[in-house]
Amino acid sequence: MYKVIYVKESRQKGYISIGLVIDGKRECYTVTNTLYGEIGSPVKGDALESDTVKVLAEDDERFRALRRALSLLSYADNSERTLTLKLLRAGFSRSAVRFAVEDCVAHGYINEREQLMRLVSVLANSKLRGPMYIKQSLMGKGYSASDIDAAIYELCEKKEIDFKESLHRLAEKMGANDPEARRALAYKYGFREL
Repeated sequence: MYKVIYVKESRQKGYISIGLVIDGKRECYTVTNTLYGEIGSPVKGDALESDTVKVLAEDDERFRALRRALSLLSYADNSERTLTLKLLRAGFSRSAVRFAVEDCVAHGYINEREQLMRLVSVLANSKLRGPMYIKQSLMGKGYSASDIDAAIYELCEKKEIDFKESLHRLAEKMGANDPEARRALAYKYGFREL
């Protein structure tokens, strides 16, 4: 049996903080209002069974994983795969990570298509990189090869990127005037023979 020492509204809307004494230590769990109702809305002084505390701990972990995911997304875009790996490295369980990532996708915080279009455009137009470099780089960030190919194709069709022009600008910038130097530059920065 575990004793409830406090119940209060969390700073996060829709959540309740429940304080318990477990083996002489104070623990705090932040759980959804829904779960709080499902466990019988305990109040200060109530005793909880170990199964109930386990459910509270699981819900609290999902809450913490979601907060961490949102924090990571506030700094930079992440693919679902990258965010999953970061949360797993932070020590969250697979079920908590899956919940957090799915919630972020459902709320539109992760939109891989838009991220991919933006990243491909930046790499091609600003960084002057070729399609092979772009594909390899973005696959390393967790995007699928077919999605990257589709983004490159779409941006080329819309004439938002032009790899011939990018290679020409890169060759000018690097002073690669003869065909051999240009070919070496194209190979190094991921351009096909253009």
